[in-house]
Amino acid sequence: MRSKISFFNKTIFWKNITHFWPIWVIYSMVCFWCMLGYFFLNTRNYNDASMTSTEQTYLKIVRALDGIEFSINPWIVFAFSIVSAIAVFSYLYTSRTANMMHALPVRREELFVTNYLSGILFMLVPQVLTFLLAIFVWFANGMNQLEYLLQWLGIVTGETFFAYSLGVFCVMLAGNRIAAVMYFAVINYFYHGFWSVWNMVRKTLLYGFMQNTEMTYGAGLVPMEYFRKNVRIVHSEGNQVELPTIEGLGCLKWHAMAALVLAILALAIYRKRQLECASDMIAISWIKPVARWVGAVLCAGLIGELIQSTFVSGKALLGEAFPVLLLCWNLGGLLSFFGIEMMIEKRFMVFHKRILAECGMFLVLVTAFLGCMEMDVFQLEKKLPDVEKIEKVYVQGSYGRYITEPEEIKENIALHKKIVESKEEYQQYFKKYYGKKECNYMTVDMIYVMKNGKKQRWSYNLPVEKYYLNEEGSAVKELMRQESDMEDYMAYYFTEQYSNIRLQDGSSMDRVNEDYNFESVDISKEKADKLVKAFQKDLASGNYRIYPYGTKERVENTFVNTLTICYLPPKGAQILFYMEDDRENISEGIYPEYSGIILTKDCKNTIAMLEEMGIIDKEHRLVTEKEYNAVFEENINID
Repeated sequence: MRSKISFFNKTIFWKNITHFWPIWVIYSMVCFWCMLGYFFLNTRNYNDASMTSTEQTYLKIVRALDGIEFSINPWIVFAFSIVSAIAVFSYLYTSRTANMMHALPVRREELFVTNYLSGILFMLVPQVLTFLLAIFVWFANGMNQLEYLLQWLGIVTGETFFAYSLGVFCVMLAGNRIAAVMYFAVINYFYHGFWSVWNMVRKTLLYGFMQNTEMTYGAGLVPMEYFRKNVRIVHSEGNQVELPTIEGLGCLKWHAMAALVLAILALAIYRKRQLECASDMIAISWIKPVARWVGAVLCAGLIGELIQSTFVSGKALLGEAFPVLLLCWNLGGLLSFFGIEMMIEKRFMVFHKRILAECGMFLVLVTAFLGCMEMDVFQLEKKLPDVEKIEKVYVQGSYGRYITEPEEIKENIALHKKIVESKEEYQQYFKKYYGKKECNYMTVDMIYVMKNGKKQRWSYNLPVEKYYLNEEGSAVKELMRQESDMEDYMAYYFTEQYSNIRLQDGSSMDRVNEDYNFESVDISKEKADKLVKAFQKDLASGNYRIYPYGTKERVENTFVNTLTICYLPPKGAQILFYMEDDRENISEGIYPEYSGIILTKDCKNTIAMLEEMGIIDKEHRLVTEKEYNAVFEENINID
């Protein structure tokens, strides 16, 4: 008669529950504190008679969500998940216990399923119990918004399923506890590491590439960071009493499927796992060469970037970073390759023909890869996006501009191509003048925002000597032409809806007296309106430059005085003046903004209006940077 096949063993299950009780007890305390204790301490004082019942409920929920936000933190879930996985499968890490457990009349499938279920229940049971208790506590406090508790339960169970399955998978790959924790951390940030190395190589060897810390593709392959950014509490903006929302439940569906795959792979590995691998760093033999290669690539990339950025960062600007990077990658890769092998084998003598040949192949491929990037074999420097796929372009030159019109986007693409074509000419200039007083240049950042939400980032250093400013058809001259547009300047200072702004009280002018001390003069709304119109005439003349190019020209033509205009922008207007990088700053139409206009000698109409208003005169005048710096340095020498 055929014996019954079992996939669950009660004895082992209860042994795990009783033997590893500190894990589920501590996690239960964390859940109870976040969802019950924290809630009680932060809501007991919200019974103010001056508040309406709606306001009291709103404040209670906001405080309760603070505890929820802490409990869905992936660091907590992932930490308890790997600890639980290591605990229930800890018998695999010593030869004695491994042989003893597998000598029992219990199938490996039965051992795996029993241990897997007991470990995950260390977290799921406290989560469910906390959910049930929280329902009573919320009802007792007059809160019936149970959708928050349901979302919390769905998020923490989804995170737990994925994190625990990943933990079990890492446990099966490792032969000891330390290795299991290392693999858990490495797999969580594996894709991020490769993305960083790829970015650093492109930044160093590709002309104009701007390193992007934001992942363009595959952010979900870095689970812990992905959950941290996407599973969150979102509070409403504005003054209305609107309840917050919990986001992130939808992004867990793919990770739930991945968790199922990881659990099946872990079972498959366990069925083939050799008991002799107990205490080894890697329990699966075919993974050892993969670990050597992957680890060496990551270490070589990080070492290369560290040395290049710390000691010879200017080489990238001059186009001379390749030899340094190649040397760092080869030395770093060589040391990492044999260092990882020593850790795997747990001995120092690992130098034999096979590993030496494998290391030689590694160095050849690394050299070929860096050589292809240096010569731009794949034409990545010229790979610009199609105009039809671009939603808008943010260009930060001497000031910030958003380009949205298709024709203007085409002009910017043409400008970008001219810059790339002038690569060698510009690098020759920097080789001659970089680090010297004669070196005059400006940095231009171009960030393309695609219609699918992805971004391309480029950054170039352009020489701004008179030769390049006057050279017909040059990229620098074309950039100057594009930047001289009145509409763009007005959009920078007063948003793209500058014609609809409302001037406010609070405008001022910094003037300098005879002792070279600054004095601030208040300007009324009426005077501010006249000054803005006068400044607009200066922009329309096409002569104004926010920063005259070249150090000599700038200090001789730019005033240290600032004209500050206070205005209220329309709701939805894009504020460029205070914007950093490409992060959009959209006005709510409630709060006033301050825009500091940089005055130059080309602001003839504005200066005339300031004189007419009596704001500047012989005793209180405009002072150039050159004059002010000379006085400042003279005072320092006297002191």
